[in-house]
Amino acid sequence: GCIKTIKPNVSTGNPRPRMQSLMLNGKEHLINALGLPGPGVHGLIHKLEGSELIRRSCPMGFSVGGHSLSEYQLVVDALLPFITKQVQQHYLELNISCPNTSTGTSMHDNLNDVEALLNYIRQKSSCVIVIKVSPDASDKNLCDLASLASSMECVTLNAGNTQLKTTDVLGLPKDSISVGKGGLSGPQLFERTLDMAKLLSQFKLPLIATGGIGTPDQVTALMDVGVSVVGLATQL
Repeated sequence: GCIKTIKPNVSTGNPRPRMQSLMLNGKEHLINALGLPGPGVHGLIHKLEGSELIRRSCPMGFSVGGHSLSEYQLVVDALLPFITKQVQQHYLELNISCPNTSTGTSMHDNLNDVEALLNYIRQKSSCVIVIKVSPDASDKNLCDLASLASSMECVTLNAGNTQLKTTDVLGLPKDSISVGKGGLSGPQLFERTLDMAKLLSQFKLPLIATGGIGTPDQVTALMDVGVSVVGLATQL
């Protein structure tokens, strides 16, 4: 599994209401504008110390977020010593595709920062690094990130994330989500997930695929184009 994205400091996220279920084409979906609430990286470490998760031997991923390159680095600096000592099989997931940044853009838009962050981590650890990319990204951007991942040791992609949608586009009352928009998850995302997997298969990376996956046939379809691991969240 993978721990939800953590930032350097305590965050309450966006004001409520910030999550809503909705039906699209007769199937249940979610839209969320949580805004990455959490206890901050040091709070997470405190929660994990002595926890059942740490005592288990299963592989664990730790998703890293922030509003800038320096904030990602702060999380890495705090997390790595703890997980290196406490979690035998671990990886870092770089959530570069969340739009909740102070500039309104994500690290997706700055490959130089992504490369700098990868090099920063690699100087400290040889662990697997997974770049979590967005289904809203252009195919060129996805290929550029895959090319960067291919040039480094033990780096791959997780394709992908939620899709940014406004409440009016989804036919929801504007006040159903406090900020008027959020990340859509659920079955409607699967087509883009499969398209991304097909696009990225040329890079021969051990891909993770997430987004709209909910049936054995969908898992098979993804593995047929080279996906190694599938992730489920909303469907669970």
